[in-house]
Amino acid sequence: MIQAVKGFILYYLLFCPTTGTQDRRREVPAVVFQTDGLPSNSSFARAVDSLPRLDALSLCTHIRLVQSREAIMPLLSYATPEFSDELLVYLHVIDGRFQMVCCGGAGRFESDKIQENVPMFIWLHFCAVIDLRLLMYKIYLNDRIISGEIRTSTNKGLSIEEGGVIILGQEQDLYGEGFSASQSFEGILADYNIVFGIADTHSIENFIKCDSYSFEDVIVSFENFSQKWSVNGSVESTSYQANDICQTSNSTFVVFAEFRSLEDSAKLCNKLKGEIALPKNDQQNKELVELMETKKKRCTVGWNVCLWLGARGYRTEEGRWVYKSIVTNELLNYTNFRSGFNNPVSTSECIYFDSFAAGIWVQYPCSFKTCVACSFKTRTVQRLRGLCEDSNIDRYYVINGEYNGQPLFSGVSHTVIRATNTTWELVDSFYPGLNASMLATERHQNPVGLRRWKINGDKCEQTAIELLLTACKADQYTCNDGTCIDKMQRCDLQVNCPDQSDERLCSPVVMPGDYIKEVPPARVGKKAAPVQIEVNILSLQPVDTMNMFLTLTLIITLVWKDPRVNMESLNYDENLNVIRSDELWQPNLLFEDEYHSEATLELLTSNFQVVMESEPLADDITRVREDEVYPGTRNSLKLIQSFSLQYACQMNLVAYPFDTQSCTFLIRLVDVPNDFVKLEHAGEGVTYSGPPNLREYAVRKVDMFSDDRGNFSGKGIRLVLENLSGFYVSTTYIPTFLMVAICYSTFYYNLDDFNDRIMVSLTALLVLATLFTQITATTPKTAYLKLLDVWFVSTILVNFFIVLVLVTINFFKIREGFADFNMDTPVFSITKHPVHHPPEEKTPRMSLKINYYSQVSIPVIVAFFTIMYVAIALWIM
Repeated sequence: MIQAVKGFILYYLLFCPTTGTQDRRREVPAVVFQTDGLPSNSSFARAVDSLPRLDALSLCTHIRLVQSREAIMPLLSYATPEFSDELLVYLHVIDGRFQMVCCGGAGRFESDKIQENVPMFIWLHFCAVIDLRLLMYKIYLNDRIISGEIRTSTNKGLSIEEGGVIILGQEQDLYGEGFSASQSFEGILADYNIVFGIADTHSIENFIKCDSYSFEDVIVSFENFSQKWSVNGSVESTSYQANDICQTSNSTFVVFAEFRSLEDSAKLCNKLKGEIALPKNDQQNKELVELMETKKKRCTVGWNVCLWLGARGYRTEEGRWVYKSIVTNELLNYTNFRSGFNNPVSTSECIYFDSFAAGIWVQYPCSFKTCVACSFKTRTVQRLRGLCEDSNIDRYYVINGEYNGQPLFSGVSHTVIRATNTTWELVDSFYPGLNASMLATERHQNPVGLRRWKINGDKCEQTAIELLLTACKADQYTCNDGTCIDKMQRCDLQVNCPDQSDERLCSPVVMPGDYIKEVPPARVGKKAAPVQIEVNILSLQPVDTMNMFLTLTLIITLVWKDPRVNMESLNYDENLNVIRSDELWQPNLLFEDEYHSEATLELLTSNFQVVMESEPLADDITRVREDEVYPGTRNSLKLIQSFSLQYACQMNLVAYPFDTQSCTFLIRLVDVPNDFVKLEHAGEGVTYSGPPNLREYAVRKVDMFSDDRGNFSGKGIRLVLENLSGFYVSTTYIPTFLMVAICYSTFYYNLDDFNDRIMVSLTALLVLATLFTQITATTPKTAYLKLLDVWFVSTILVNFFIVLVLVTINFFKIREGFADFNMDTPVFSITKHPVHHPPEEKTPRMSLKINYYSQVSIPVIVAFFTIMYVAIALWIM
């Protein structure tokens, strides 16, 4: 309930509006600090009055920063005899955050980032509402609002004690003193107000918009400044019209007084995140005229033109010629052509400033070279990369004014980069002995891009160093000439920079100077460094059963992390992250068969690459190159190699051709004990992507298992191969069975046709023998009988047995024939006619019996044998 009441009170105080009037023509009091532009610990303004005891307050002011002596700029320093930081409000210039310390350090907050760009030479409209009872704050900056909680160690309400000293322009490290030039404020504070309690929302919104407002209970302000404030050093009081402070941001023009083509001029402006100037109204045209006043003579070329304008003539589909912006491709809404020069023609498409008539536009051919003015919608921040961490030189710059006819790059703190008659120089107002000069390599070379500098008086050890001055965004890469491209275009095998620098120095791995190739990655605690292994068997050659060898093609993928290295400029496509250095540690593998005999190996291809698995590290501006850095602890190295592998497989061919073989080869990590590096499965470990059916065998299963030998890590790959016995069934078993059947069929021939019976059976026997000889010549030779051998021997024996039976039958048939002859011969008598004995009843002949029993018994024997054969084959398999 209490929290709900507190929330309602805070909502009412912060958001209940009051009335106000709009008048931007009023004069606003302001104070300019460090008017001489020199850092000082003696330039400040001190309020005559002090603060009462406060548990809530509001601070509103308009801020225009010129330079920040450190990363933070004090906006209010209030100290009591007990605590120098009784209330300290400051702006973190680089990060765009506001921070507060109060109540002797008991309470503090740091806002989220509220200002994207470095806020130099622009007006910031700022209000901070601080409620120390509810431990909440709310910050208004231009059109943005953020809020949050004030951190304390007790979570109890706080208060600011009375009777202290208010200082603007410096930070108090001691009560009323303890100033440092490095913590001083250079810039302008306008319409400064410290309000007792929480100012109403409507008044704050009007203040931010520079409309009239009415704060109640103002404790401190710039009204009657001379009476309520005392100043020291280079501090001046002045005033501005509210409209000047809060005017809508217009384009800023910067002139480069050197001859350039239209194309080069467009590139230059683009490097600086601007565009070729094209006035959109009389006011902007007048501003360009004023900037060119001192440069007109220097920039004038033939046909009396002195400045490129960002438009040219285009022919429409209807055949008419019109003027369009070269940036937006839109028709011009404003022009200021000389009479007779407002219609483009094919030979005069480009627009220039006329040197004779100020502000007048003319059209001439595009072949000239003249000066260019770049237009900026906002202040572009330039970053100077490559300085050491301890360097005193500024790293952030904005273009502000000019020097020696060229743009002046003003640093955030105390450094400026300016043009000389021959090159560019860097000077520092805080460190008088600190300076640098650019070693120009060509005429009209500006400092934007990668340049070599000679530095004097800095803390960095190097005096001649390459530095990169760039306006490119965080997600862009700067070419050596200053052109900006997308970071994903860096090292993508396509040239995107005009100077091709995006495809240079493209090694994705950065090794420290003390890297030792022979030493593996460090263990993770007591656990061995893992190397993930994945095997993909692409193809398996027909199994060489004669010599018992397997030949296969496989791809082995090894993935590991090496914390000793970092990666740079990685791409989502791993194929673009190729490592061409051979100085990195790589796993050394040994291939063996299951009896540890070394296999025959041929390396076909090898691809060493980096896998991007994490976000890059925070940008380090001390690195001259903008390559994103990825830590080796979170991003993997991947080695993909394809091999042709031949290894021995000791096959058990007893069940051949109904056999199933298990052929294993081993992959062993050598040179490094498994206490340091260990092979681990990746995914399934092994896959087979070739055709399942080979010439003689079919691949039924592949799997991976651990097989450490001694103190070295290893993996075994097992292939289960099943014999495709259909070939032998159709080419061996059925023909041989038919031979047996043919041989058996002779038992149904006429017993008197011995020649036919014996010839058929012998022919079948010879065919079986021949077939056996041919088949055994193409099958593996073993010291033991295979099922195939058993079948052949059995069928041959059966046929041979049939031949023997046929011979036996014929033997008995012949004997029986002689007996019949003796018994059936007629007995001659003396009578005219022979006398025949009456027939006697005979027992069945032996040949018929044997033939009959053979007809019955041989099929039974063959059937029984076949059943037993199949049963034994299934049992062996």
